[in-house]
Amino acid sequence: MKTIEMIAQWVNKRSSFYFFLPDGPYGRPFDNQYSIERVEITPSGFSIHLSGDLTIAFTGSVEVVDEGCNLIVRGFELCEFLEQSSIKGEYDYGEVVLNGF
Repeated sequence: MKTIEMIAQWVNKRSSFYFFLPDGPYGRPFDNQYSIERVEITPSGFSIHLSGDLTIAFTGSVEVVDEGCNLIVRGFELCEFLEQSSIKGEYDYGEVVLNGF
């Protein structure tokens, strides 16, 4: 199964999300909840678009691990976190964890 299909399948089983960037949670877990509006392929990888005009964009080949309520994305060359199309964080290490319920 392709990465984008695996993510889409995982997302479709959940309605609300919060997430952890490589340097920690964005907002307060459980207090800050988001919906995933779309997951799309980009020329250099893929991106996850969340409510609140937030985007997490991954460059390079990644490893995606489904751990039930958590989806872990790691092994990226670059991860950009964008808010209203402005880059708020860039990471070339670590993992991003989406928690869905």
